[in-house]
Amino acid sequence: MCRNVTPFEAQRLINQPDILILDVRTPQEYNSGHIPGAKLVPLQYLPYIVGQLNRNQKILVYCRSGSRSLQACLYLSRLGFTNVYNMQGGIIAWKSAGLRLAGEYPIYARKLI
Repeated sequence: MCRNVTPFEAQRLINQPDILILDVRTPQEYNSGHIPGAKLVPLQYLPYIVGQLNRNQKILVYCRSGSRSLQACLYLSRLGFTNVYNMQGGIIAWKSAGLRLAGEYPIYARKLI
């Protein structure tokens, strides 16, 4: 079953033991800032690693805006995963809520191309 959660509800889930946080964005998006403890699994690679996941574990999935994570969440639910959560609004909503990110650097510290 796939349940939608707000960033604040996601934060409460993250504080629980034994939750897996999946970031289904690209490596570039992940490196620009991600939820602490999140594992990067770009959406297109999810089918290749799904066999390594525990079907009964709580899994929080997020992306940039909530679209890719919803696809991932529904995919996992169809495969029998029972505790899957989609963070609505993605990392955009997380940032807007003022929640902490890992791996994010101030704009002046980023390499300019």
